[in-house]
Amino acid sequence: MVDWYNNPFVLINAILGIIAVVVLLGRGLILIGQWKGKVDEAQSTFKTNLDSFNKEILAEIKEIRTETSQIRAEVNQIRIGIGQIRAGIDEIRTDIKGIFERIGSATAIGESPIKLTELGQEISARLDAGEIAESLVPQFRARVSGMLPYEVQELCFKYMNGDEFVPRDDIRTLILQCAFDKGLKREQVLDVIAIELRDRLLPKQEE
Repeated sequence: MVDWYNNPFVLINAILGIIAVVVLLGRGLILIGQWKGKVDEAQSTFKTNLDSFNKEILAEIKEIRTETSQIRAEVNQIRIGIGQIRAGIDEIRTDIKGIFERIGSATAIGESPIKLTELGQEISARLDAGEIAESLVPQFRARVSGMLPYEVQELCFKYMNGDEFVPRDDIRTLILQCAFDKGLKREQVLDVIAIELRDRLLPKQEE
């Protein structure tokens, strides 16, 4: 048997085989390098796209925050405006209330002290309010002792328009008839008696 290294054909084949293996390994390394390059490029592209996407998201979030702040500022302005409108309405209500208070009742003049109007005097005569007031004086003597004139006046109005004053049926009917005939409220007619009562209690208070 001839040793392989003594046989030139065998040696050549062996060398060619080694060369083929080296070539194959070289091509494999080249392919692996190319694949790795593509992977790196894909990773780089993905990272670039991801960074760009993140920047866009952050920009959108910043814009949303800015718009939210603007909306909050506008809402606050609206709330302030509503508060001013409410304050204005309250002021108008106060003014209207003051106007009506100055106008007063149709049966009384808002002077100092409150006095009967011509209509009030007419109703007083029709009701004989002075006589009704005179009949109530005895029960008020002790109650008005030490009171200021204004307090006496308030007491008379509260009494006549409260639950304490219970007139006879004929007087009650006349009160309601006067209110109906003159287009007044029942309280406005009772105010006439209250003023008549006040005018009789103040002199008594000084006695």
